[in-house]
Amino acid sequence: FVVAETKNLLIREMTTKDLPELYAVYSTLEDCRYIEQLYDYDKELEFTKNYIKNMYGFFEYGLWLVFEKKELIGRAGIENREIDGVTCREIGYLIRRDMQHKGYAYEACQAILEYVSDELGIQEMFAVIDKTNEPSRKLAQKLGFELYAQTDGGPDLYKFVFG
Repeated sequence: FVVAETKNLLIREMTTKDLPELYAVYSTLEDCRYIEQLYDYDKELEFTKNYIKNMYGFFEYGLWLVFEKKELIGRAGIENREIDGVTCREIGYLIRRDMQHKGYAYEACQAILEYVSDELGIQEMFAVIDKTNEPSRKLAQKLGFELYAQTDGGPDLYKFVFG
């Protein structure tokens, strides 16, 4: 399922056939402390099958794959996160190291925000960002997220309200 097409990107649901390319993307980000790495292949394959069934199948959203032309360059999408005891929707993304700083994260996230508002009727989104992750903080603000809450020593919470 294609979620969005932009000037430079194609955003679509992941399949188990995408795993080898996804490992290649993650391998460029092994030193990034903000990214949770993939499991070993067999465990990741099982996780991916369940993720596709439960996230895409039930919620109709999740982390999708981001392609520049036909080349996988990252992931972006919506995850569920509990905030103050309530399940909220959080935007998340990662872009392969050599494709960063080219505007692709912004382009992908902008398309995703449009999709979730227009197609899913979601009213608000959150971004949970480590205090030291300056590029993500700047991206969230550029997208229109506003600082919602700060924690002592933990991540900051940004909120985007549609409309």
